[in-house]
Amino acid sequence: MNIIDRYNDCEFAGFYHITSPCDILLVREMTGGIYHGERGRLYSPCGECMGKGCQEAFDTEKYSWVQIERILRVAYECADIRQKKLCIVDKADVLESSRLWREVVSEISVHFPQVETDILNIEKAAAKIIADPKQFDVIVTSNMFGEILGGILSALATKAALATLAAPAGIQYSLNIVN
Repeated sequence: MNIIDRYNDCEFAGFYHITSPCDILLVREMTGGIYHGERGRLYSPCGECMGKGCQEAFDTEKYSWVQIERILRVAYECADIRQKKLCIVDKADVLESSRLWREVVSEISVHFPQVETDILNIEKAAAKIIADPKQFDVIVTSNMFGEILGGILSALATKAALATLAAPAGIQYSLNIVN
């Protein structure tokens, strides 16, 4: 099985200030990143650890140009048939792999001039999704950040579903999550 990506398509309404349905498509790259990179533990004796030895752990996030380009093209094509808005989520202020994502975006985005492209760091994207999810249409990101944002979107959708239980008669709410 060749899994390139995972789509989380969430529609929700009725969460706090949301007065109309909100539809966000999350496109998550799932063949690379920190979940598929080298990982391990290092053990070395040191005087500061009272004879138990010092432990270090590491995880490596690794992406190739091809992996990033492939998922970006999928996301741009989805954005092109939806509202023509794409948000790339990364952590380029810290991660070299995210800086590579931005390089690929700069080359691929010229092929989709009709799609508005926005790039946000993960913490800013998470805050904006919680504050006003209707400003997003299609989001594309790495494996780990996709899992985080998928959890946030699921929580928002779940709260919308719970709001239906307390909804006054005659008010309809919608919830649709496709994994």
